[in-house]
Amino acid sequence: MSGILGTSTAKSKIIGRSTKEAGLSRNEGLVVKYVNATTVDVDADFLTLFDASNFAHIASSVNLTAAITASGINGLDTGSEGTSTWYHIYVIYNGTTVASLLSENATSPTMPAGYTFKKYVGAVYNDSGDDFDSFHQLGNSVAKGETDFTITTATFGSHDVVTAVPPTAKRCAGYLQSSDDSGDDTIEIRIASDANGLGECRVFDNAVGARTIRGYFNVALLTANTVFASENATGDSSAFAITQYFYEGIV
Repeated sequence: MSGILGTSTAKSKIIGRSTKEAGLSRNEGLVVKYVNATTVDVDADFLTLFDASNFAHIASSVNLTAAITASGINGLDTGSEGTSTWYHIYVIYNGTTVASLLSENATSPTMPAGYTFKKYVGAVYNDSGDDFDSFHQLGNSVAKGETDFTITTATFGSHDVVTAVPPTAKRCAGYLQSSDDSGDDTIEIRIASDANGLGECRVFDNAVGARTIRGYFNVALLTANTVFASENATGDSSAFAITQYFYEGIV
């Protein structure tokens, strides 16, 4: 159930401090998605919110929207809209009403007066044009528009992927691609979690002739917003594109 700007009057109950400690949180059916350039939508069958003392509140039938153009409840927690910024999405509760909140802070949003319970549910990128990037999140998995990066080094070099994944993401996935126009090179491109090649995903081809190869990768993000990539042949056109990222612990 929902009210003005998605404020939820969903059923709820306080279930005590032991819930979080015992791992008994109930988080089911979470969907977070782009609505338009200024608004996101949050839906869930059940979400467990916690206060500073780890007392829990279970909200059901959550149906909310949050707009960057609004201030406070169902909007931005503090300050004004920033460009090229990740906004973190929360579900909050004041003892009566379940609502949404956007914040630049990934752990400690500025809570509206009276709201003490919160649940982190995801993030949205506000691009250089003051528009939210499109995304669709199911549980801990997020699909997004393709973001491309060029690979230029023969050894693992770091790539800042801050426009593609939020700092709270734990893994990212997409595809590797390399083209050899001359046809006389072995093509090898790799992407990994660190400069030593931990967990590397590799695409390799030693055929003759001009060609393009492509392969899938899925790597852990050991450093926030950073992956490591390399290519083996000078003159090749190599790149990777991130199309998906993953959280841990939201549901």
